[in-house]
Amino acid sequence: MSDFEVDTVQDEGLRGHSDGKVIMRARLNSKTIVTCDTDYLLEHWMTTNGVLVLWGRLGNKRFVRLTKKERKVVVPVLFHTHRLKIEEIRDQDLVRFAILSGNDLNDFKWEIRPPTDEELTRYFTKYVEKERALPFPPEESSPLSQIP
Repeated sequence: MSDFEVDTVQDEGLRGHSDGKVIMRARLNSKTIVTCDTDYLLEHWMTTNGVLVLWGRLGNKRFVRLTKKERKVVVPVLFHTHRLKIEEIRDQDLVRFAILSGNDLNDFKWEIRPPTDEELTRYFTKYVEKERALPFPPEESSPLSQIP
């Protein structure tokens, strides 16, 4: 990742702080947010330098469950092989997934792509439920939908 200036939330003293605070610091420092937190897909409207959500799996292990040692192998490959796409995400303030796939640390690849409408809907529902913004679970019909 030598071509990129990288800070972690821990480096910035933001571990445990709200997403909004992380976003504001990223804006202030003109940083792209690289995260495993899908909430940033929906909070993107507050960013100015893009969001890259790390996702996927290596063998049977989801990306979020990879050890630090495993991440130190796969993440630099992402930044090296997709440097221009990551710069485009930053420059155009885009939201993208970086999807890891492969069998092991010797056989993996990254794909960068926009989230699908279905994925955005799924993460929106999860976000709204987590924030308790709906007065009823989303799988139930709304009381208003039962009015003839």
